[in-house]
Amino acid sequence: LGQRSDDGITAVPGMADGVAPEAKVAFADIGSESGALYTPTDDYDLLDIGRKTEPKSHIHSASWGANVNAYTVQAYNFDNYMFENDDFLIFVAAGNSGDDGGTNVANTVGSPAVCKNGVAVGASHGCCGQLERGQLGPDHIASFSSR
Repeated sequence: LGQRSDDGITAVPGMADGVAPEAKVAFADIGSESGALYTPTDDYDLLDIGRKTEPKSHIHSASWGANVNAYTVQAYNFDNYMFENDDFLIFVAAGNSGDDGGTNVANTVGSPAVCKNGVAVGASHGCCGQLERGQLGPDHIASFSSR
């Protein structure tokens, strides 16, 4: 994604070019120094970041969530935002509640990852080429990952 910048402002083309060198990235820091997360009261304020100017963002990554396995107001708001903006897709972390002392726990995907129009993203086992073709399904989900 993007290009490198020597001064933090000016793009420098070259070997470090990503797969989308013209891409733009908008982000919001919703965390505090203590580790707490503070989402805006109005979910649209968060989702509108990068959508107010051209070129508009079309993908949102919410790498956070709650340990609530229910269709909450926030999940509804995410669905409604994608319905109203059909060129926009939200990827949401499934959560880290899949392990209860060594036992895999089902139905632990947290809100807003339970939204119906977005994509919930979990974690899998393996790295550095350890995964092989066909390693799909519940047996290959990382123990901590919500399921």
